[in-house]
Amino acid sequence: DAQAVVWYDRAARQGYLPAQYQLGNMYAYGQATVPAGYDPMHLAAQWYFEAARKGHADAQYALGVLFLILGVAIPLQRWPGQRLPQVLLPLLAGVLAGLLLARVRPSA
Repeated sequence: DAQAVVWYDRAARQGYLPAQYQLGNMYAYGQATVPAGYDPMHLAAQWYFEAARKGHADAQYALGVLFLILGVAIPLQRWPGQRLPQVLLPLLAGVLAGLLLARVRPSA
């Protein structure tokens, strides 16, 4: 609902963590209208990041998933049919470790 997006946006801009996380979800799952010229996944990542850096565990997890999808899957397309470049292995291991830690930490 468009009105819900307006209220979540207002609360998120005032620093309310659950609203930042929920607004990220709304962009990620196509429930919010995306301004012209913007990518919904990057808007989702922006709001997940805002909540994640303040300790919101679900936002940390969601940001890790987006990073894994946007940050690792895109470079893999550059090397079709080839093995994962060695330089990406530590990055991938770090992302997966972050995802696991975010899942075992209790939510704030």
